[in-house]
Amino acid sequence: MALGADLTVPGALLNQLIDRCGERGRTDGAFMGWWNLATKLNLALAAGLSLPLLGLWGYAPGQQGADAVLALGLAYGLLPCVLKLLAGLALYAGLMRRPDLISGPDATKPSAHPSAHPQA
Repeated sequence: MALGADLTVPGALLNQLIDRCGERGRTDGAFMGWWNLATKLNLALAAGLSLPLLGLWGYAPGQQGADAVLALGLAYGLLPCVLKLLAGLALYAGLMRRPDLISGPDATKPSAHPSAHPQA
């Protein structure tokens, strides 16, 4: 059901952030540039960490043994799941528990508009 959400949701959240900051049409390119830089650094870091880990776990290119297959399974199956779980927990702890960050700064202030307080 949520397959691929980790690929689509971050871009939607970035667009929402741009809107909340009031930067739509002014500095969108800067937001996207920093986003792309972080994405590329993330890929470089992933390769820089996973390849040495594969070596430590007993994998060598061309091997077909049980240890090599287990190392590949851990590196490409288990490790990303653990990292995504940690990212989700960090998102929950740092953002989801703070309604002022989710709904924007205006949502925590009472509205002064007359339609916000209807008379009975």
